[in-house]
Amino acid sequence: MVLAAGWYMSSGSTTTGVWHWRTKSRVTVKTKSGLERYILLRKALAIAIVISFIAFLSLIQKAIMTPAKQLVADFAEIAKGNFRQPIRCTTQDEIGQIAATAESLREEMAQLLKGVLDSATELNKSSALLTHEAEELTNAALQQSESSASTAAGVEELVTSFASVAVNAEAATQMAEDS
Repeated sequence: MVLAAGWYMSSGSTTTGVWHWRTKSRVTVKTKSGLERYILLRKALAIAIVISFIAFLSLIQKAIMTPAKQLVADFAEIAKGNFRQPIRCTTQDEIGQIAATAESLREEMAQLLKGVLDSATELNKSSALLTHEAEELTNAALQQSESSASTAAGVEELVTSFASVAVNAEAATQMAEDS
């Protein structure tokens, strides 16, 4: 009679033989209740192994997967440009070392970006000041140009007046000589 995969029970006597599949040897059990206890013990061992495996997976989840997911979420924030949120370092293992290194990288990048932003702000202020100074210089140049044009017009009027006076003086000299 086959009891389970790898087990065989011979029938007939009060001594029951069980063929163990792993050791390839015959295990002798004196009574049928002994065989039942042996099978029950094997089932209990299988259940204990399954429970241990589930507990192991739970520990792996808690020790590795949760910190790794947290680290990925923190990296996603950095990828979005958020350098203000610190990278959380909750473990002391390799993932914790990666998180600590990434945190110092985040801090350095934040300082670098702050310096770039401060420089850009200062450059913007300097540019605005230069623009204002250039506008004032342009206005002064326009005023000087207008003054020069006005002076040139005045000089031209004087030249015209001098020419008129010279013509009149010559005419007066001509009249005086003729008379």
